[in-house]
Amino acid sequence: MNRHPGSLACQNQRPIVALAALLMSVTLAGTANASVSNYYYFPTNSSTTPTNQPAWPTDAQWTAVPGLQTATATSSNPENDYKGSVSSPAVQWYSNATYLYFRTQLRYTAQIIPAYNTPFGNDVFFLMVDKASTTQKIDYSFSWDVQNEQSISRHGLELNRPIADYSNTTVWSAVQFDDADLNNGQKLIPDFDSLSGSFVSTGTDGYIRATQFVTGSTVDNTYIDLAVSWGYLAAATSLTTADLSTMQIALANIHSGNDHTAFKEGAITILGTTPGSTLDTGFSPLIPEPTALVLLGLAGSLVFTRRRS
Repeated sequence: MNRHPGSLACQNQRPIVALAALLMSVTLAGTANASVSNYYYFPTNSSTTPTNQPAWPTDAQWTAVPGLQTATATSSNPENDYKGSVSSPAVQWYSNATYLYFRTQLRYTAQIIPAYNTPFGNDVFFLMVDKASTTQKIDYSFSWDVQNEQSISRHGLELNRPIADYSNTTVWSAVQFDDADLNNGQKLIPDFDSLSGSFVSTGTDGYIRATQFVTGSTVDNTYIDLAVSWGYLAAATSLTTADLSTMQIALANIHSGNDHTAFKEGAITILGTTPGSTLDTGFSPLIPEPTALVLLGLAGSLVFTRRRS
């Protein structure tokens, strides 16, 4: 018989107190090393959020583009090198009533410093769209022609059209783009932020943002985020929300080039394929075909789920 029940209760509490202390230390350590999100807004490459930004998706809202989820590319320049895995897809997308969003992951591991045009310099990034109801393989490109952001009224985010009607059998090295407004030096109708008749630097047609997840001094992920207004797409293109179920996209970039540089002439990097391959490689639907969904579901691995970055 225990003559000191209070002493026994105290002894029983010691392991609990020790466990609580251990859990607290683990929690604090995890908090100290937690990944934080840093955002950089272009064209000014500022870490201060501009006042007219769209409602960017949360990390949980992004959905992987299935055919490009684990695709990679090889470039000697890390800011041009695509990176993808199951847990951290190469390309993701999201759509709401006002904007269509895309997120592309790069193998860039240096922390971006808020300074003009860092680190993308004279590069150009293409997000190409294939609208299933047309016969040509590339209908549009949302192109970020960085050009040191020397003049956002002439460069920056641009709407491009291919110079020819390319098909599935066209090789990637044959691709070249022209401006949708057919004017290489200005932003005229129907380019981004020009539908008022002249370029508007505070327009809301499209946005570019760089996102980095950083743990301590280590960069875990680097993304380029793109937002395109559905209102702009309705006015400047034939794309609608109904196209999301059949739309296909492909990504490429050119180091030290512009949005008119022929793919065969530039230091081209194409996600998931090579310049000598045909255009039927490199493109992926945003949403898997129903048959693919059924097969994946039967296999116990449904890819069309929203993943955290």
